[in-house]
Amino acid sequence: DNKLRLVGNLPYNIASPLLFRLFDAMDRIADMHFMLQAEVAQNLSAKAGETAYSRMSIMAACCAHARRLFDVEAHAFLPPPKVKSSFVKITPRKRPCSVSQRQKLDRVVKEMFAARRKTLRKIFARQLSERDLEAAGIPPAARPGELDHQRLMVLLDLLQGPRRGP
Repeated sequence: DNKLRLVGNLPYNIASPLLFRLFDAMDRIADMHFMLQAEVAQNLSAKAGETAYSRMSIMAACCAHARRLFDVEAHAFLPPPKVKSSFVKITPRKRPCSVSQRQKLDRVVKEMFAARRKTLRKIFARQLSERDLEAAGIPPAARPGELDHQRLMVLLDLLQGPRRGP
């Protein structure tokens, strides 16, 4: 197998954009081990309902398993940065979302997290009725940070499917 193993200390200012690009190449990656800003590592590995759960958490979960292995205090570096770091391991899922699914999901997730405090009922009022959401097993009163990536994939299918009416 000619898959890549990536290891590095990612510069904090490019870590997020680089990770999003790497998610699109997960079919060519065996695993990744990175030193990241602790906040990015938290976002990467957060689960639905946690404060750090974000667009990064969701997009990572679509194609990989991300796990914080350990934290590294600022004094371990010279010169010490102003932030704490974490070392993470990212391994591809056996059945990741396709690139086109991730692109569609990313658009929906951006829309949802732009209105993070609103309910799904309000965010998608033009596209879906409460009955549509309930029939798919998605609570209309849920907020974006409460849906795990599997439920978000159901929501994506619902948004792409034919409208069922009021």
